Amino acid sequence: MKNVYLSIFILTNSILVFCQTSPNKEKLFVPNGKVALIGYGSLMSIASMEKTLGHTYTDKFIPIHINGFERVWNLGIPNNGTLVPSLFYYVMAGDTIFSKQLVFLNIQENRKKSMNACLFIIDTVELKKFDEREIGYKRIRLNSQIKEFEIVGGDVFAYIGLPTFTIKTTDDPKDNVIFRHYIKLVEEDSLLALGEQFRNEYYLTTLPYSPKILMTIKSKPIKK
Repeated sequence: MKNVYLSIFILTNSILVFCQTSPNKEKLFVPNGKVALIGYGSLMSIASMEKTLGHTYTDKFIPIHINGFERVWNLGIPNNGTLVPSLFYYVMAGDTIFSKQLVFLNIQENRKKSMNACLFIIDTVELKKFDEREIGYKRIRLNSQIKEFEIVGGDVFAYIGLPTFTIKTTDDPKDNVIFRHYIKLVEEDSLLALGEQFRNEYYLTTLPYSPKILMTIKSKPIKK
């Protein structure tokens, strides 16, 4: 019986290794003057991405997998007006409460995991717009982590949280909150357009958040 279990274990692991290291990847060409970006949260929404670009997007938009990473709700932006010129609050039992941290999706390395995402291609000069948008993140190069493709001719980047803004969330919304409209953008609008299989994989490759910190948020601009 032990030999049977051992054979199953070896076979299972062989399948996993094969799936992650397929030797005959299709080539994906990134043209000169272009760069590929990976969207794993709000950038899975073409409408959201187009808002940053300032024009209609007509290039490739490809569902892919990133080997060695998983999604996690641990990017914390201080709610003190230093990075965004507004303060954000929620109302509970008639009280106005300003949470300390605003929580967004992030990715973190995990060699045993693979996560789904979307890949799109933009002009190199447009990168600055996304760098400015992704507050608290930095760009990292992921050419060799794309499961489906061998990247040729250019680079593939994703945004990962800076250590300064990577936090351990609590169940207390006074400490940290997730915007309800951000969840709608990511987990309803984007995933609905990407289909049931992609949506199911998203949940399997994303560490869960506490529903206690999901709040309807309002903003109060800071007067200069």
